[in-house]
Amino acid sequence: MKIAEKNDVKIEKALNNEKNLNIFYDLLKETNSRDNFNINSLSYFKNFLNYLYENDL
Repeated sequence: MKIAEKNDVKIEKALNNEKNLNIFYDLLKETNSRDNFNINSLSYFKNFLNYLYENDL
């Protein structure tokens, strides 16, 4: 986050919808293929995102 701020990257809260989740997950898979780390399933992130929104986090 600090590197992003130094480079004037803007961060905003995204809507909780399938489109945004799929964009995030595609980026995560692309990063995973390059850096080879374990990622959770799409359903894991869907449940996690729903929890965050339901609890206004």
